[in-house]
Amino acid sequence: MLAIRLADRLHNMRTIAFVAPAKQHRKARETIDILAPLARAAGLTEVSRELHDLSTAVLQPTTSASGVNPRLLTLLTWLLPAPHRARWQEEWHAELATLPTRRTRICFTLRVLLGTPGLSLTLRRPPWRERRW
Repeated sequence: MLAIRLADRLHNMRTIAFVAPAKQHRKARETIDILAPLARAAGLTEVSRELHDLSTAVLQPTTSASGVNPRLLTLLTWLLPAPHRARWQEEWHAELATLPTRRTRICFTLRVLLGTPGLSLTLRRPPWRERRW
């Protein structure tokens, strides 16, 4: 029964943007005070962490739109071939805008930072030199 309640609240917190602001605050406070610690006590640490992150995003919204400077992502696109830059910049910025917490935005930015050199090499590889396994 507890697992169903936690799964339901997790879904509700993921879609909380469509709820009235007063109800958002009340649900987020209840989640961070009661349900996130219950999930942690039940051994569901990932669920607990996500509930806590989503609740914190509602209770303490970031001052900027993303909480992470998107200029770094724009700079990373300069490592890519020119025909691909606009597509990847648009995709990365859209993904960054959908992430709910500062922690997830930072992790995403770090993954992009570490993956961009490999992506650049892949995009520069001529199509006739594809590997055949």
